[in-house]
Amino acid sequence: MNDYGKNIKNARKKAGLTQKELAEASGVAKVTIQQYETGKRQPRLEQLSMLAEAMQVHMDELLGTKPLPSRAVVINEGFPCECIETEDGAEIESMAAFFFLDELGYKMFNDPRIDDMVCEDAANQRILYDCRDNKAYSVTWDELEKVRENVISYAKFQMNELLMHAKIADVEEFLDELREWKEIPPRQEAQKGK
Repeated sequence: MNDYGKNIKNARKKAGLTQKELAEASGVAKVTIQQYETGKRQPRLEQLSMLAEAMQVHMDELLGTKPLPSRAVVINEGFPCECIETEDGAEIESMAAFFFLDELGYKMFNDPRIDDMVCEDAANQRILYDCRDNKAYSVTWDELEKVRENVISYAKFQMNELLMHAKIADVEEFLDELREWKEIPPRQEAQKGK
């Protein structure tokens, strides 16, 4: 069972809102919020998004998803100027979302007609090329960022739903091999006091 209801309730209380106030701010009915919080009903992604926006929290807080860990990336491997950079988990998610859009046939470019020094609003403009209709559209970075957040949130929501019903695989030997090859993080020690 997922903890959407508990997460909604905790975020609502943290925001200092009653169920009625949250209903008014989000457009989700009070009775629906009550059902979510008591676990009588599972929220749809659209409702989670509306609630998150009203409480000014990120969807991850309501989904209960942990951030991706940072990872080290070797740049120019084998060359004298080799270095290691750390990619933040949020950067990894962002790249994954934009790669996904690329797979859907959308390519993003900086607008070549705009000098970044002109003004901040101009620097926010992007060209989005749609491979399906061979046309280019002018969009803002903020609009693309909203799409990126929605893509990531929807994917996390679907994965939560999938894994909620999946069995944990008994593959410790395989996982240990992957740890040796540094394909996955080392085993985490059990937290003290648990």
